[in-house]
Amino acid sequence: MSTQQADKGIFGDNFRAQQSLNNNGIKQSEWWLNINYAEVLEIHHAAVALNSQAR
Repeated sequence: MSTQQADKGIFGDNFRAQQSLNNNGIKQSEWWLNINYAEVLEIHHAAVALNSQAR
């Protein structure tokens, strides 16, 4: 048994489940991640601006 066959046996079903989950769930999770990331960047920029003013 090759390592590729072993990988397929171990990860095959899990990978397929993950793929279908991604296809169904990506729409909900992606916008949330984008908003979250934008907020983090804004907070970071605000902190940098405050730091440069304080000096």
